[in-house]
Amino acid sequence: NWYLPALSARVADLLKDQRQWWNRYGPLAGVGYFVADETQVEERRLRNNVLSTSEPFKVSLLAHPRPLPRVYLAPPRCVSGPEESLAVIASPDFVPGQQAVVECREPLPTAPPGGDSGKATLTRYGVDEVEVEV
Repeated sequence: NWYLPALSARVADLLKDQRQWWNRYGPLAGVGYFVADETQVEERRLRNNVLSTSEPFKVSLLAHPRPLPRVYLAPPRCVSGPEESLAVIASPDFVPGQQAVVECREPLPTAPPGGDSGKATLTRYGVDEVEVEV
């Protein structure tokens, strides 16, 4: 939805490549559902992902087959800014759900080798909020 006031410029840039958004970036943002028109559904062979269709508008609601949780505990990788962030998450070496990219002004503390990376407990999960105790 390009008209939403909460749409960030970074997300808008990622949405320009719909195939990458579906395959890579949407799940990284915790997006589990998408809307696509009939042409996209057929051309990209997404019929198995369709949950519901609106005949008057010729659009379908699709469930992503590999959504990531909205929050997960992962070792951070510090980067200098938006360009490096995009390069890292676009890289085949980046493992979604097991790594996190963080834009840092200075290095973050790290766990000792072989040490425990910590514990996170989901304490509240709502439509517009997630609360985690770390």
